[in-house]
Amino acid sequence: MAAIQSRGAGGSSMDRYLEEISGVDLLDRDDEVRLARALRVADRLWRRRALAHPCVARALISRWHDGLAAGRQPTAFSDGYASGGAAERVPRIRATLERAADRLEAHARIGSRTAADRAEKRRLRLQMRGALDRAELRPDSIELAMAEAREDL
Repeated sequence: MAAIQSRGAGGSSMDRYLEEISGVDLLDRDDEVRLARALRVADRLWRRRALAHPCVARALISRWHDGLAAGRQPTAFSDGYASGGAAERVPRIRATLERAADRLEAHARIGSRTAADRAEKRRLRLQMRGALDRAELRPDSIELAMAEAREDL
């Protein structure tokens, strides 16, 4: 603080910034843990809702197939590639995305006239979401698919 005061009332912008933030209370350990848990719950809820939407699922699966058709493994698509053993994960990720695509196709074929149809569509959406979630999709991939889905609506 003495260095800040010795420069006069104005000081540099860094000095003013440091002076300003010195009065901000920091989180204690319990508050940090509580905040981290709340963020994890919010992130999980966001993923579950996004992955259960058929338009988002269609965009994700389309992006995956486009990458394969272009002759490349879309390694930035899934967090499963980021850790070691990415080559072993490719078949598993492909299988889970194919399962999601099958559920999506079945979902599209069913009408919504009866309660049984609506229940079946819900069951298929939940299975589709589960398959997409097991594919360890990266949040940025989901966000891109959401943007594509909004453009299609």
